[in-house]
This record gives sequence, structure tokens and C-alpha cells, in this order.
Amino acid sequence: MQSMNRKVFSLKHVGEDEAHDVRELLSEHDIAFYETQENIWQTANPAIWLHDASEYSKARTLIDQYQKERVQQIRETNPAAKRSFLSGIVDDFKRQPLRFCVFFLGVSGILVLSIKPFLIS
Repeated sequence: MQSMNRKVFSLKHVGEDEAHDVRELLSEHDIAFYETQENIWQTANPAIWLHDASEYSKARTLIDQYQKERVQQIRETNPAAKRSFLSGIVDDFKRQPLRFCVFFLGVSGILVLSIKPFLIS
């Protein structure tokens, strides 16, 4: 008796190159899978499913390893991917200080106006 199907990889917000690589990876290791597509109302989650859930841990290990290698490759080839959140904010300030200050003051003002009714007793 064959195990139930199991979702192994969500295709939502995944580039076609990464989806192709995952399909190829599963095929190379003889892991049977099928795909579901997003429907016209975008209520279904596009994903790659395994026919046999007993192969899930093997497939997940392969995909996790692939994704680690992909992230490392992207960080090596794209210097912007190495930036931390804070360094990105500092870079934005250095590039356009006036624009940064205007946006910062605007967001701060909205935040103050939003919480002011809760602070006044």
C-alpha cells in the first residue's frame, strides 16, 4: 500500500529558475512528484507534491541543501544580498538624506497619531 501524497515545496513567489532546479533535482533522484497550479482566483497554492510521503525526508534534505547552496551563490555574486537591514538603512540615508528624513518624520508622525488616543488617560 502506497503512502498518501505530501506537499514538499511551495511554488508561490518562487522564480521559474528555482522551480525548474527543484523539479530537476527530484527527477535526478528518482522521486516521483506532481505539481498543482494556481487557479484563476488565486486561492490554490501552487506546489510540488510527492506521490509517496515516505520519500518526504529524502526530498526535503535535497531541497534544503540546494537552497543553502543557492543562497551562498547569490551572496557571492550579488554584493547587495550581503547587506544587513541596518546597513541598508544607513546606505539609504547616505544616498538621499533629505528624502530619508522626510519619510522618517512622516512615518513617525503617523505612528504618534495612531497611538496617541491610547496614551491619553
